[in-house]
Amino acid sequence: MISVTIPAYNEEKTIEKCFRRVYEVLSSKGYNFEVFLEQEGSCDKTPLIIERIAREYESVYFLSFSERRGKGFGIKKCLEKAKGDIIVLIDADLEYPPEKIPEMIEKIERGEADLVVAQRIDVKRSLLRKILSSFHRLILRVLFGKDFLDPQSGLKAIKSEVIEKIWPIESEGFEIDAEILVKASKKGFSISYVPVKYVYRGSSRVNVLRDPFKMLLSLVKWRLYG
Repeated sequence: MISVTIPAYNEEKTIEKCFRRVYEVLSSKGYNFEVFLEQEGSCDKTPLIIERIAREYESVYFLSFSERRGKGFGIKKCLEKAKGDIIVLIDADLEYPPEKIPEMIEKIERGEADLVVAQRIDVKRSLLRKILSSFHRLILRVLFGKDFLDPQSGLKAIKSEVIEKIWPIESEGFEIDAEILVKASKKGFSISYVPVKYVYRGSSRVNVLRDPFKMLLSLVKWRLYG
């Protein structure tokens, strides 16, 4: 069983396209799977779209919250319900190709890794975002003695055992991506990477002033208290 979680916030333009590509690629491979479509605080048509999709498809569920709590909050709510042996997390904005999911799942099934991360290549972002990303990766390496090649990647495949061992996950925001990697590594789980062509759409939900500071505080906390 594969459990796919697709968190969304104001993604009315991409959420259905993302879902259909995920659904098609997993169906074509013959996987037994379930999909969780989640949103909180969207002020566009995202809630209506995910509710309609869930009514149209079996083993597709929607979680909708009226207030914006953050990416981590939504993912955790989905993880609490997921029944899969492998958990897939993918952002709804189609910056990551769903067609890479089977390759990531297969690496876990072959025993090559416990957690597989989509490593972004040919990334075209602003200079500020590049600097912040490099700084974040450097801090991770200094604090934990390991180079996480793409700690903020929005596409991952994870053995359910990993989630069980690192639970409870604390993050409510974007720092959840790094928390999963750091805590999985500290528990001795193996991490592998699959290169993906990343398409930056210029509409990141990350606040370049607030969110990096929150991430830094979280990293220090995980280093001191586990």
